[in-house]
Amino acid sequence: MTSQAMRPHGAVGRVFGLLMTLINAPAFAYAEQWLAPRSEDAILEIGFGTGRLVRRLAVRARFVGGVDPSPLMLGTALKANAAAVAGGKVELRLGEAGAQPWADATFDAACALHSFQFWPDPAAGLTEVARVLKPDGRLLLMLRAHPRPGTEPLPNLLSRSSGERAETLALLNSLGWRDAEAGEPLGRTATLTARRPARL
Repeated sequence: MTSQAMRPHGAVGRVFGLLMTLINAPAFAYAEQWLAPRSEDAILEIGFGTGRLVRRLAVRARFVGGVDPSPLMLGTALKANAAAVAGGKVELRLGEAGAQPWADATFDAACALHSFQFWPDPAAGLTEVARVLKPDGRLLLMLRAHPRPGTEPLPNLLSRSSGERAETLALLNSLGWRDAEAGEPLGRTATLTARRPARL
């Protein structure tokens, strides 16, 4: 099941994607409120899945970009955002956090909802996300609770730990991210926020 969560594929992946979209509805609402997109903002989503949050953000933001490692989810999200894609308001790519296809200082904010656990190298991913953020760019990470830490074969070693939230905050601070802090939890989901490092 971890492989489907990381890269949904086939008929099972389609069902899994729809199920995750329903389950993540509260997370989408939280992220939209926190990001509070303005008409001049460009926002990045890492791990966009079916593209539901992309569609919500694109209503208010100037531009929404995203990367996801699943070809199935890319195709699904492109269809869900077809009009915005055609109008140049949304651009979605196949990819991961550690290899962003955009130029330096492209985005005003970035978010990753329940996808951090699949980043194979969280330090490299956070460094690359910082690169594509503007100098005062904001980051929202939403970390899914793991009932038995260490039992899932997750690529992100921090997510295998029972101290994922604290260790992720420590990593953000060590990389120079500013104002890194834990926000109000959303159910059993941890929310972390930070601002781009002053120096890259």
